[in-house]
Amino acid sequence: MRKIIVLFLCLFELIIVLFLFAFIGRSLMANYTAEQYISDVKTGRVAACKWTRLAVERHLSDLKRAGKKGFPYHFDPEPAKRAIDFIQLDFTPLSTQD
Repeated sequence: MRKIIVLFLCLFELIIVLFLFAFIGRSLMANYTAEQYISDVKTGRVAACKWTRLAVERHLSDLKRAGKKGFPYHFDPEPAKRAIDFIQLDFTPLSTQD
């Protein structure tokens, strides 16, 4: 039951973000980056569920560990920016044919 509630809250969070995105417009989010999202989650500007906040904390701790012995991972912001840009694309059909 607890997992269902957590999934529902995360889904609700996603719906709110998509709703705000649709009404705020793409122009305000054109230069949105992973770093900006992390900052917004940490400051509370973006509503985030417990699991998203924990993922942000894990990401920040991973950034501190990057390049150290025993931690072979690194973060490249460019692929993250490409993913954000793709998600923000407007997939509205240009025209409809009857």
